[in-house]
Amino acid sequence: MTIQQAIIKIILGDSQDLGPLGRGIRLAKIADMLMKSLPHKNYHRVIEVGGGVGQTAARLLPVCYDNTQTLTVIDPWEETWNGEKNGYTYEAFTAAMLEAESRAGLPIRSVLDVVRHTSTSQEGRAALINKVGRPALTFLDGDQSYRSVFVEVNMATRVALSAVVCIDDIQRDGPSRAAMWIRPPMYHCVNGVDGSDVMERYFIYSDIAGRDACGY
Repeated sequence: MTIQQAIIKIILGDSQDLGPLGRGIRLAKIADMLMKSLPHKNYHRVIEVGGGVGQTAARLLPVCYDNTQTLTVIDPWEETWNGEKNGYTYEAFTAAMLEAESRAGLPIRSVLDVVRHTSTSQEGRAALINKVGRPALTFLDGDQSYRSVFVEVNMATRVALSAVVCIDDIQRDGPSRAAMWIRPPMYHCVNGVDGSDVMERYFIYSDIAGRDACGY
């Protein structure tokens, strides 16, 4: 089975939950498959833009630890959005990481790289691209304005050449418009789980889409 076929199998598999729990499970399975299938000398780390309260990172962190890879989380953790409190605090994220480590019984936080800046800042852009090797998986779920997602998409697909890019909430205007800049033949598009509140879309780098998927 190829990497692209494995991703489709995971998306259509046993976790059709449209919320953060189901999304985290799917992303963790995809990340694990990618890190086992791609050479570590070329593909390093998983990137999450928009750490929030840590629900997705809590699923990705044990997988990154098992594969001796880094999880980079980019988020300024601003407590208000459009003048309203959003509940996305760094304290809540940290508590989720501590709980995940306790559950794993292993020092999984040792592979966590936190960047407390926006993805469009100098520090955020550097975190998206200026590391050794390419990202195995880049998950975009932060500020959903067109400008922010456009920058993230271009960093991930034209500079960093991430093996797989997942854009969440693709039904919203900003992510939907920014995703239009990801075009074949460089990336293959695979639709994810579609629901009234959440829709993911996956983009697979063409050079790795046909490779054998480890474990599938």
